[in-house]
This record gives sequence, C-alpha cells and structure tokens, in this order.
Amino acid sequence: KHNAVYELHLFRENIQKHGSKYSQMEWEQAIEEYADICKRLDEMPLTDEERMEIDKVKGEIAGHATTIAAQDISDKIQTIANEIESFAEGFNKTFQLPTKRK
Repeated sequence: KHNAVYELHLFRENIQKHGSKYSQMEWEQAIEEYADICKRLDEMPLTDEERMEIDKVKGEIAGHATTIAAQDISDKIQTIANEIESFAEGFNKTFQLPTKRK
C-alpha cells in the first residue's frame, strides 16, 4: 500500500524538479508510469482521508505538467512570432510594387 503512495510522491517531485527538461519520449514514459501508479492506487483499499491526500498529490502533478506544457507552448509561439517578424522585415525591405508604365 505504502509503496504506490511513496511512488506517487516521488513522481510528483521528479515532475516538479525535472519535467521542464523532459523530451517527448520522457513525457510518454512518465505518463505510462503515472497511469501504472494510479491503477495500483485505485485497486487499494484506502480511507477517505488517504484518498483525499492522494487526490491532492495528483492535482499537484497535473498542475506542474500543465504549467510546463503552457510554458512550452508559449516558447513555441514566441519563436514563431520572431520568425514571422524577421520574415516580414526582410520582405518589406526588398518588396517593391511595380510602377505603372505610362
């Protein structure tokens, strides 16, 4: 019983400390690990108090993962915005409308 609870707490610490550096593959492995821990926890007879504590930790994990995902998306959007700005600058420097011929 306590092993899966300990693993959940350890998982939360790992996501909090290292999640921002995870690769896509590491996130996929983490999701599988989390699902395995949750499955084992769901199969355990727990008190309401224990369930509430576990749900709190699960919520913290979800919060950390969401924050990391949001930061990643924000970084990607900023990169795209910078690329568009550079493209527009280069385009505007060189593009000329054709002059009307008389």
